[in-house]
Amino acid sequence: MESQTQNKSVALIVGVTGMVGISLAEALNNPTTLGSPWKVYGVARRPKPTWFPSSSLHRYISLDVCNLDETYHHLSSISNEVTHVFWVALHAGTKHYMGPIEGVIPANQIVPAVDPPFHEESARLPGPNFYYALEDILISYTPKFTWYTI
Repeated sequence: MESQTQNKSVALIVGVTGMVGISLAEALNNPTTLGSPWKVYGVARRPKPTWFPSSSLHRYISLDVCNLDETYHHLSSISNEVTHVFWVALHAGTKHYMGPIEGVIPANQIVPAVDPPFHEESARLPGPNFYYALEDILISYTPKFTWYTI
């Protein structure tokens, strides 16, 4: 069992091998970042790539977060420690910042004309969007969580 650190801010970055995830991990390790010092855990579906900057994480965790049992197995030991969850992973078929990708919404469904990028005050678009589901889950826990979409 790992010893507890004095970090008041502990991040779990889901999607840590993407551009946003890597940048976020590096930013949290900056001593001038709000909440420093940070302890940073990173999650990705694939094993850690050889090019990944290992020094930016306390621990790299390889798991498929769509698998509940696997997620519980890998994250339950740190669940009481994590203070911030950053979900920057993208789900196939949609990009929350640009809307549905062609072929995800049936051809006969009308999609409102909205120019990306979208904003929080923008209406939800029809069709499946993984980020809408995440927002709904977070809203259901309010006021326990403070959350922002970017």
